[in-house]
Amino acid sequence: MSGRRRNHLLWLGPLVTLIGALSYFMVFARFPATRDFPWVNLPLVALGLVLSGVAVWRAFVHRTVWRGRVLGTAGFVFSLLLALAFNLYVFSLSYMLPDPTALTLELEQAPDFTLADHTGGEVRLADLRGRKVVLVFYRGFWGPFCLSELHGLQTRIDEIHALDAEVLAISVDPPGRSREIAEAYDLGYPLLSDPGAAVTRQYGLLHENGGIGGDIARPATLVLDREGRVAWRDLTENWRIRVRPERVLERLRSIP
Repeated sequence: MSGRRRNHLLWLGPLVTLIGALSYFMVFARFPATRDFPWVNLPLVALGLVLSGVAVWRAFVHRTVWRGRVLGTAGFVFSLLLALAFNLYVFSLSYMLPDPTALTLELEQAPDFTLADHTGGEVRLADLRGRKVVLVFYRGFWGPFCLSELHGLQTRIDEIHALDAEVLAISVDPPGRSREIAEAYDLGYPLLSDPGAAVTRQYGLLHENGGIGGDIARPATLVLDREGRVAWRDLTENWRIRVRPERVLERLRSIP
């Protein structure tokens, strides 16, 4: 028994499963191609689960050769639970958004508002009349998918401005927190603070108790024409999936 071989898959399997799950939120959620569907992470999680299963199979079927019946079982259970949790998040939990309200679906004229921005100033929607406006409602600073969306818009901000359009991103985050995001991602457009979610509610986009501290915005993107009318809206059914800047540019170009 003392000559049994070390079963390195005992550690490798759970490690690969953990990396596969966590790297989605920490790395791959930043990029739309790997954010909207985790085609990199799902195979990694599955590979980790298979490796953990092989480790258990070795330990029990060839117990005179391989070590690790106890640790192998624990590692397999860990990998299995993590794989189930990741798949539950991807295919179920991330769809748990409130349905778009009739107000949002029927909204024609964008309600006016005045909100503090991340620089300490104020932005009034009516002051942008005569220009096209992209209104982005996002969940908060803590959401990797929100940060991905904001960064994606920044990569095309010069093209957006060239179309005589402005981006306004709205969340319940306080201005100080929004300033940290704007500086970290070098954002060239205002992040507006709607601390009581009054504007979010006015647009029918409230997600009650959807965030860490209470009510937040349901992710949505509205494109307004030069008269402040809603020309187009994207109301995602999954908080992982956000409209891509190319689609926003396409809609802006269609507005005179």
